[in-house]
Amino acid sequence: MDPKQQIVQENAHPAIISMDEHIMAPEKMKQKGQNKCNGNERIFAHTAVYADCGKENDLP
Repeated sequence: MDPKQQIVQENAHPAIISMDEHIMAPEKMKQKGQNKCNGNERIFAHTAVYADCGKENDLP
């Protein structure tokens, strides 16, 4: 579809993350790549924590 024919409605839905988090995400992903302990880590390793205890998700 031609972009001139598209209708854009900003802020039509509540944001899941803040704009600051969105802007910082690429930098965090770059830093994450520098902290690998082996060559087989998953993309979200060391980025997720359990909500109830705060422990890092270290599943294989």
